[in-house]
Amino acid sequence: MLQPWVRAAATPQSAEASRRLSPSRLQYELLSDRNPWLGPLGPLAETVRQNRLPAAPDNPYLAIQEQVSRQVVAALDSYRDWRDMLVEATFHATYGSPLVQALAGMRARDDLPRPRPGSEPEELAYVAEQAAELRRKFVEGGPREAFLRALIYVRIPQLAADERSFLMLRKVREEHAGDMSLERFKSAFRQQFMLVMLDSEEAIRTLPQLLARAEDTAPALALLKEVAVAGGALSEASASRLARVAEIYGDVGQEKAEAPPAVKQGGLKAAG
Repeated sequence: MLQPWVRAAATPQSAEASRRLSPSRLQYELLSDRNPWLGPLGPLAETVRQNRLPAAPDNPYLAIQEQVSRQVVAALDSYRDWRDMLVEATFHATYGSPLVQALAGMRARDDLPRPRPGSEPEELAYVAEQAAELRRKFVEGGPREAFLRALIYVRIPQLAADERSFLMLRKVREEHAGDMSLERFKSAFRQQFMLVMLDSEEAIRTLPQLLARAEDTAPALALLKEVAVAGGALSEASASRLARVAEIYGDVGQEKAEAPPAVKQGGLKAAG
């Protein structure tokens, strides 16, 4: 029913005008020969093309062109830098927020993380206090403690022990420390181990003070060598340490032999 009205309104001429006035075509139509205002542009362009000459270096328009070009480049570079800075600042402001980091399970501070979690000032103070308390025990004890300390000092570079070593230590306790309970023997062994680990040089330097109560150091030295090699051949480091300990035992034994009989005391079984 509306078909005649549509045909009357949409003539071929109006359809062609709508096609040419389309934004995608109008820009080309305005700069074509169809535009009567641009009619003289064709001959003028041909005249310029035939008489074209390079611009002189001192041409003011050439300088203006270069200046405008540099300003455009600088403006684009400034926009790029400003955009990147804004994006980076927005990122850090968003994801660097303590709240966001806390929600994401990340650290909410810019401080460097602790190298070892748990090293609180209270713990460090406690460790220092315990170390100072332990240092006072370097000169506590007698031949038994000296024997255990020397044995640990010799074997600790290899950090190895087997059933033969434990059997030999049990034999040492039964024959030379029978009056000590197993718990007390373990406690003494643990304490000497901690002293050697804390400061091995100080542990060996104070060894003669523990041997001062021994009447004869030769049997203890022979037993020390037997126990030291019970777990197998010694490494070069352990052999060197055994030689150093043997020298200390020998020096103490020689001093005991040269001392007057009145000052000779005790034996290997003397309690520390």
